[in-house]
Amino acid sequence: YQGQCMIGTTDNPADISEHPKVTEDEIEYLLANVNSYFGIKIGKKDILSSFSGLRPLIVQSSAEDTSHIVREHIEEFSPSGLLTIAGGKWTSYRSMAESAIDLAIVKLDKNVTSCPCKTQDYPVIGSQKPKSSLKNISEHLYNLYGDQSHKVLEISKSGYTRDKLHPDLETTVAELIYTIRYEYVKKPLDFITRRTNIGLLDNKISIEILPKVSEVMRKELGWSIEKQELLESEALVILSS
Repeated sequence: YQGQCMIGTTDNPADISEHPKVTEDEIEYLLANVNSYFGIKIGKKDILSSFSGLRPLIVQSSAEDTSHIVREHIEEFSPSGLLTIAGGKWTSYRSMAESAIDLAIVKLDKNVTSCPCKTQDYPVIGSQKPKSSLKNISEHLYNLYGDQSHKVLEISKSGYTRDKLHPDLETTVAELIYTIRYEYVKKPLDFITRRTNIGLLDNKISIEILPKVSEVMRKELGWSIEKQELLESEALVILSS
């Protein structure tokens, strides 16, 4: 995954928390299985970063444990007419949305066949074939921004925006500015963990680039020094945990 080896996943019941953490038992379980199946020997010292997430599963009384619970989503109407969609996963968000809207239209007695869903005809931003001017862009840029790479390149024409955020990264200041202007980045963690995934790949580097990321964001978004320090501190708590 982006030049690193991502190992996962576990399937255990978990308490709901704002920032779920990988447990020691999960680390031991994954390391033991990787070492066993691949005939290698890696340990905790080899881990660059770790992250944990919660999958929303639909409760089934017949399931013995979470690994036996269906991964699909469900929709249902309450007596008041509220449509609820639950379960699923982020990779199927478009089909979930289509299914929910189709159901809502039927419930409202509309003729759904007269206006079929068009979501499959709408490409995701960045997924179009590259323009001829993009043929010589770096693989790094194209893999992250696709046909929007030209906007990053335009930003990188001015001074310090061409600077790398870290010697061991290809990521530049121009990419950070692009995500602020076009991808709704509002906090340092938005960029470090949710747009570039640097935080998922190398925890040490993530902490090292945090001050520079927050400084660029302060200038771009017009923050006060106090707000910069507050958001930087919040990010550091998560990255250090």
